[in-house]
Amino acid sequence: MVDGGSTNQEGNFNVRVRQITPDPRPFNNYICNAKKLTTGSDNAVATFWGGGPAFTSAKDTNICADTRLTSSSAAGTEPIPSGWDVVSPPSDANDMTNTVWYSFLTPAAVADYAVHIDVNSDFPWPFGDLVNPKIAVWESQDGSCNYTHPNGTNMVEMASEYDPLAFWAESIDVYCLKPNTRYFVQVEEQ
Repeated sequence: MVDGGSTNQEGNFNVRVRQITPDPRPFNNYICNAKKLTTGSDNAVATFWGGGPAFTSAKDTNICADTRLTSSSAAGTEPIPSGWDVVSPPSDANDMTNTVWYSFLTPAAVADYAVHIDVNSDFPWPFGDLVNPKIAVWESQDGSCNYTHPNGTNMVEMASEYDPLAFWAESIDVYCLKPNTRYFVQVEEQ
């Protein structure tokens, strides 16, 4: 019997279980479905270059996301950023649970490019979700999302960041970005 109240009374109750529509995996769960951080086509240069406004993707989620490279891959087959395990390095598949992907393209003009990336909760402490994010930026050597695990030759890690005490936000500055190059941003919520 179930405790029916503060006087330790027994009580009767009903339980009903039914199937509901599951939370879908986010579309950008896999690197080849990376959400483009720009307006326009897949091959459009990110609009934040040249003094344009920052691109914001709001209300994103990683509910039901996993660490598979594709829907047919085994778990833990995504690239593993070197800076995601600050407690017991080196980083490994255990440091990843539910990553999502974004991408952007640098302009073709020869210049010095750098980005600042923020990942944060919808609201500041104590109202926001405790997301404790991790960020990594990868450079694609051939412009594609192809990746050979572990740490394949097509994707080169540009930077990765994780502060285990930054519960509501994380940011990273990435320098030395090449012209006319596709970059992938990997975001993990610890």
